[in-house]
Amino acid sequence: MYGIQKVSELTGVSPITLRAWENRYGIIKPDRTDGGTRIYSEQDIEKLNWVIQQKNDKAISIKQAMQLLKDREKREQKNQLNPNNYDWYIDKIYLTLKNHYMDEATNYIDFLVDTLGHEQTFHDFFIPVLTKIGLSWENDDLSVAEEHFMSHYIQQRIAEYFYQLEVKQPKQTAIAVCPTDEMHQIGLLLFSIFLKKQGINVLFIGENTPADSLIDLINKRNINLLAASFTLASSINQLTNLIDTVREAAPNLDIVIGGQNLQLLPEDYQRYQIGHTVAAWKEWLNH
Repeated sequence: MYGIQKVSELTGVSPITLRAWENRYGIIKPDRTDGGTRIYSEQDIEKLNWVIQQKNDKAISIKQAMQLLKDREKREQKNQLNPNNYDWYIDKIYLTLKNHYMDEATNYIDFLVDTLGHEQTFHDFFIPVLTKIGLSWENDDLSVAEEHFMSHYIQQRIAEYFYQLEVKQPKQTAIAVCPTDEMHQIGLLLFSIFLKKQGINVLFIGENTPADSLIDLINKRNINLLAASFTLASSINQLTNLIDTVREAAPNLDIVIGGQNLQLLPEDYQRYQIGHTVAAWKEWLNH
């Protein structure tokens, strides 16, 4: 471990500049002692020397060299991630949420998002975590309050990304709804993100939506597509009522239904069903 003065001697960068780089770029961040003194590791020094070498060899600015370092670290992190160790991250996210270690959970998730992107993180990590949460609740390993807390945190992370996405010059406009008494909407959120990425604007209505409340919105906003979630077997009548209501009011409206209980759909509604994978969504879109 090295103090800032020694690091300055080893790298040829003044302490003032080292502190400025830390504050400005936030990539090389040394540990601190209890008294606040900066302590650099061998790895920190390697990074500093690498940045300086890139700057000199390529005749680029420090800002550009720091970006190269950031890109290098992302590649290294991505190479360390593979399906064989996904379960480790899934367990870590589950346990940190269960124990309310929110900063730690956020750090794991931010790392995955930075390395793999939002959508792969959602599908490859959030869905298994949610499955684990559901099974733990069914086995009485989680209380209702704990299950809600953990699920809502994940839903919030997905929703934040959904609302950040902008669709410029949308090809169509869709509404995404859950029928009355249906409260599970995370799968619907993921499908809505998929639609946005395909250039389709989405008005996310979400859980527990009465059928009659949709008609004015469909007509006023020239809605082309209705996406509905069906996860609770007990909401089958509410779902079919919703579909019947919108079909009568807007006969040309495209309809798609996703969820865990598609096998319960009456025959007349089975043509609207869609699988739960991105591959199934792409096949539906291109059909």
